[in-house]
Amino acid sequence: MFKFAAWLGVFLAGAALCAENVPFDVRAKAERMRENGQTCAGGTSEKFGVYIVSLVDLELDGEIPMAEASELALAQGKREIAAFIGQEVSARDRVETTVTTIDDRTESKEFHESMISVNVNQFLRGVVLYDIRKTRKGVSAICFVTGRTMDMSRELQEQMAKLPPGTVSAVGVAYVVDGRLDLAKQQSLQTALRSAVEQVLGTTLAANTQVQDNEKVRSRIFAHASGFVEEYRIIEEGAGDGSYRTAIYARVAKDKLLESYSAYLKSFGDPLFCLRSGNRELYQTFAKFFVGLGLKLSADEKKADYLIDALGDYRQLRHPASGVNGVQLSLWIRISDANTGRELLSQKNDPRRSAVFHASGERQKEIATEKAFAQIREPLHRELNRMIGQMASAGREITVVIDNYSAAYSEALELFCKVLEQVPGCGNVNRKIDAVSQTVTVTADYQGKMDDLADFLKARLRKEMPQKSWIPAVTAVETNRLQLTY
Repeated sequence: MFKFAAWLGVFLAGAALCAENVPFDVRAKAERMRENGQTCAGGTSEKFGVYIVSLVDLELDGEIPMAEASELALAQGKREIAAFIGQEVSARDRVETTVTTIDDRTESKEFHESMISVNVNQFLRGVVLYDIRKTRKGVSAICFVTGRTMDMSRELQEQMAKLPPGTVSAVGVAYVVDGRLDLAKQQSLQTALRSAVEQVLGTTLAANTQVQDNEKVRSRIFAHASGFVEEYRIIEEGAGDGSYRTAIYARVAKDKLLESYSAYLKSFGDPLFCLRSGNRELYQTFAKFFVGLGLKLSADEKKADYLIDALGDYRQLRHPASGVNGVQLSLWIRISDANTGRELLSQKNDPRRSAVFHASGERQKEIATEKAFAQIREPLHRELNRMIGQMASAGREITVVIDNYSAAYSEALELFCKVLEQVPGCGNVNRKIDAVSQTVTVTADYQGKMDDLADFLKARLRKEMPQKSWIPAVTAVETNRLQLTY
């Protein structure tokens, strides 16, 4: 606690710098940019050095929370500024005519010379979301970065490097609806906490989500984010332009175990788990354990996405000293993918530690079961934490099957796989062709819901495929499997 308070004191001084007045009239400059048809413009300032302003317009499908849209707008602003830097600085012959400051004064030479000495990655870390507003089709935002914000970003980064692992800074924004400032304040804090957790755990942030043609934006909300935050301090908060903004510094527990994984599982389709065990006592014990952690169990193995095997072997033994008869339980819990059979989790106990020499008959087995479960409970919880965390952050394995395939669709298959790789949260795409069954099986790691993937593919394939006949039709959508056919 003392260390946390100490470094917060250091940070509060940096926070005061971040909270100072905006270095120039960003909104007025943005209006001039719109009048001139510019989306990105830059120049120099005697006090703040190089500055760049970016206008971002995103068309969003569906009801995406404004906090999520803010993160996406900031990410898009960084991409546009990065592209602006690359285009304008790399081409000297174009700089003189294209880099014009938005206050109508040409400073091309100074801008170019200043950018040559800038660390681009560090510069981009200083990008700030100044304003964001709803539009008829999505959102419109203003992002800007100056040499001063870059310096502050570098200073904070250097300070953060000296702090314990898991220490992060984060910002949350929530919009005031129906005048409820109290709700906006609460939501902005929760957004900041979630952002802090995701930075440490590596889970998917909206800001890391790809935006394809500004047509599809997908993000996932993890409701249990605050459960990972051990301590936090609000260093800046306030209302403005219909929103509430909260900035925090937080210490996040990376390996803390969740009490429920429901929110994470729902983020990729709320899969069904089938618990299989030939022992009633084992089934009841582990059913209560897994349901308590938010897993949805199904008795129908055919409908399950994942299989949980609770295997137990009761072994008779005799006490080496007293000669009393006893029993011990060899326990093995295994979780596998119902479609591929791939083992995802395996945990065993030490049978010797479950040995029971008192009581007799079924009661003796019940006590051995209780001891074996108590022994395996925490390590099993940790392995489940790892497994679901991996699914959320890096994706779980999915299968896309295309029926009625022939060599005539070989070029179409190449395009299909390229489009699949462009799906937000999708990667590690591999395919296998079975000429006999005329089937293509594509495997990939994916973080989202399969209906989102199907929607994205449908829209994207219409643009990429030169012929409509090259687009396979969807026949079935399951939690981890997408079925198509030609």
